[in-house]
Amino acid sequence: NRIKRLKALKEAGVNPYPAKTVRTHTIHEVIAEFTVLSKKKKSISLAGRVMAIRGHGGSTFIDLEDATGEIQCYLKEDILKKQYDFFFGHIDIGDFAGVRGTLFETKRGEKAAIGKSNP
Repeated sequence: NRIKRLKALKEAGVNPYPAKTVRTHTIHEVIAEFTVLSKKKKSISLAGRVMAIRGHGGSTFIDLEDATGEIQCYLKEDILKKQYDFFFGHIDIGDFAGVRGTLFETKRGEKAAIGKSNP
């Protein structure tokens, strides 16, 4: 299954093993500065390993972990559009991924980042 996903990524023009990725903050920095960053509503970029995926209709929560910590990311189909389907067709638990978006607190009081579509 992983080999099929790898082939599909390459066919879609995505380098599955980039030499570097865009990351504005580590997860530890985001959690430590959460109040300030979430009030600014400024887009941040995170990168890490997908540790869990929980789907709820047109919304999905993923747990993203880097060497400094773990954060929950919220992906919404109507915001991400084609990228939402691309994510689920190509990314699985254990894969490395990047997420760009703004920070918010869930109804349960958990710190989270909402995934935004690329322009």
